[in-house]
Amino acid sequence: CILIYCNKMRCTLIAFLSLKTMRNIYLSLFILISTPSFACDCDWGENFMNASLYAELITKIEVVDIHYNFKNGNILSSKNSDETSKKQLLDINNYDKSLKVKVVQIIRGVEASVFVEIYGNNGYDCRESVHRNFKIGDIFIVNLQKVKIRDNFQLNEDNEDYAIDGCSENWVKFNAETDEVFGYIKGDKRKKKEII
Repeated sequence: CILIYCNKMRCTLIAFLSLKTMRNIYLSLFILISTPSFACDCDWGENFMNASLYAELITKIEVVDIHYNFKNGNILSSKNSDETSKKQLLDINNYDKSLKVKVVQIIRGVEASVFVEIYGNNGYDCRESVHRNFKIGDIFIVNLQKVKIRDNFQLNEDNEDYAIDGCSENWVKFNAETDEVFGYIKGDKRKKKEII
């Protein structure tokens, strides 16, 4: 029911809602407010040089494959699938994306495997996204951290896998032809700098 009350100066709209409607509005607001939401929340950390001080493993890596990890345990390799079947699978399934990388050189730390898996950001774990910047054949120098056992593991992820922290500059792209890297190396400007 809606009532419009007017006096000489102005009109006022008064809405009368039924008890059932009010109850539904309050219930909806309660559900929205009390539902926990999870998202990454971190301040921007440091440039690559400063972030490297805290890294447990610093490596030069080459991206050899991109994996799409599905809930049923299946893994779709971007190298071994045609674009049509990949698009169909990705459109109908939830998936997490990871990189299969070859460890070219260990700069600091220990890793016995030649190939490791790096999992990206799923929206609430403050990791670097592997969706945009990492392409097959690209070479990077990265600060890696082992995946910690927790409740929100990504699909097919285990504690032998790695992640790149997304709250600091923890990777720089390497150009083998010019022996240069590109990224926020030191200071606050993104520029190329030769590797010394």
